[in-house]
Amino acid sequence: MLFIQLPGGKCRAVNARACPDVNALKMLIAEREGIPEHELRLSADGKPLLHDGRSLAFLDGAMVRVALRLLGGGGDGDQPDWTERGKVMTSSKKRGPDARAPDWHGDTAKYAAKMEHEKRERGELVVAIGPFCVPCGKRFAKQTVYDAHLSGTKHLKALERLGRTEEAMVCRLDVEAKKRKMDALEAKREAERNFSAKKVVVEAPDDEAARRKAEREEKLRQRAMMPMPKTVAAASVYVDPNEQSEGEEPPPRVEVVQPVAADPAVLAEAAAGVDSSYGKGMQDATERTNRFTSTDKAAIHRSLAVAPADWFGVGIHAAAAEPELPAHNPQPS
Repeated sequence: MLFIQLPGGKCRAVNARACPDVNALKMLIAEREGIPEHELRLSADGKPLLHDGRSLAFLDGAMVRVALRLLGGGGDGDQPDWTERGKVMTSSKKRGPDARAPDWHGDTAKYAAKMEHEKRERGELVVAIGPFCVPCGKRFAKQTVYDAHLSGTKHLKALERLGRTEEAMVCRLDVEAKKRKMDALEAKREAERNFSAKKVVVEAPDDEAARRKAEREEKLRQRAMMPMPKTVAAASVYVDPNEQSEGEEPPPRVEVVQPVAADPAVLAEAAAGVDSSYGKGMQDATERTNRFTSTDKAAIHRSLAVAPADWFGVGIHAAAAEPELPAHNPQPS
């Protein structure tokens, strides 16, 4: 008697007299299981059974394991031999565990069902873990998923189909409460989205925009009418043409203009109401900037003016030519 273990885990008992050699045993397995002979590989006690014509009588009572022979193409191992050159590899032709069998690890439920089927064929004990719904005949892996299933429409239909009126009534109430909760949550999300959209789209009314524009213009006008300081410090860059900078920037030259007294003529014009840049408060930005370059320069020129008689030093020489007179000290009589 020979015991044959198939690739799926099944065990078969075969009469050793009906299989005198390896070829006869392969033919018997091919007839019963429908597996081609050239794909079978037999081994006993960890050693392969060769086609040497020897009898299998020495294997009486032993276990013969059957494995499928892997037919390789003899390629370099970089990519499958059946991949044509210049052809883009699709998802079904990619290498990896999913390329060998589409449902191997792609679908967990199919993989679990396959493993359970193989365990049952091998006679192993199958232990199920997780809550089980009797009306639906379905097992759940997590308690949270099972709790959500109890308030679902599928569970309600299963209870109504089995005629469980009380349980169906409770389940219907749970389904309606769950539906109201989901509707309220969706309405809240929709309101938040609409509020955000309105906040972005809605603009201020025309009168509000006009009021803000007028306020900005008034602030700019008041800032333009503010008095300037009496001392102006201007930083300007001075470059000597005869000096080679050699790529270095010269230090800035600071010029300070000292304040001078205002011209009396200009003050008199301002008091009389004559329109001048000094009297009207420097409305224009250009006049305000040139305040110390126009009015003060004119006052400086007037204060430093020399009489025409002294243009060539005539008055100075005339004063030097006159004799000095003695001081007159009148005596009291």
